[in-house]
Order: sequence, then structure tokens, then C-alpha cells
Amino acid sequence: MLSGLQRPLVFLDAHWGPDWPLAGELTALRTGAAVAVIDDFQIGHPRFGYDTYDGQVCGPQLVTEVLPDLERMFVGNIEADYPLPCLQTGRRSGTGIIAFGLDGGHSPLTGHPWFVEVPLRPHPVLPPWISAGVSQ
Repeated sequence: MLSGLQRPLVFLDAHWGPDWPLAGELTALRTGAAVAVIDDFQIGHPRFGYDTYDGQVCGPQLVTEVLPDLERMFVGNIEADYPLPCLQTGRRSGTGIIAFGLDGGHSPLTGHPWFVEVPLRPHPVLPPWISAGVSQ
């Protein structure tokens, strides 16, 4: 489906029902150059929800299991000064971002104020959010 595209952006939000396709989707994407955005992702902040399926959290630990060679990923920086307001009301959800095969190992997300790098090896390390104790 992605053939012919140089750097597709793939939004992964099929998190319901008995068949959870996320592991297969990530496995399929890992051989190309793409940016995967995973919705309902655990980012380590109590104000931002995430999904769990059959005891498996939609978060960095799942990514390390599915993509054992991946060294890092990113999450949306909830403390960034975005140019547009957040339109999510009630439950907000975290977002995980993986840049596959881009820029010879240097991701365009590195150093960008809207993203926070999450090292995955030797184990995932989520950001220590400054606002974790503050109601947002």
C-alpha cells in the first residue's frame, strides 16, 4: 500500500476488538522509510490515557518487544508550546512516534520542541514530565 511513497506518515489507531493489529503493522513498517504515529500510547503522564489489550499496554515496552533492534522512539511533548490549542476534551491520549529508516539514523524529530526522545535500550525510559503532578 505504501509503495512509491518516499516518507509516508502512517497513523495507527486500530486499537479495538479481539484482533489488535499494532504488532503486525509495526513489523510491516520497519523495512521502509516511514513515520508511524501510534494513538492511545502510554507516555508516562497521569493526565494522558493509553489503551491496554489482553493485558498488553500500548506503550514503549510493546515497541521493544515487536522491534528488538529499534534504539529509540519519540512521544509528543505535552509541555511544548504548540501554535494551535488542544481540542481534546475529557480524556487525552498519549502519542508514540517512530521514524523508520529516515536520514541515516538521524531523525528529523530529534531536537524538535514538539517531541521527546524515548530511549528503548536497554529498557524504555519515559520522560520525567515536569507537570506530572499538576492538573492540566
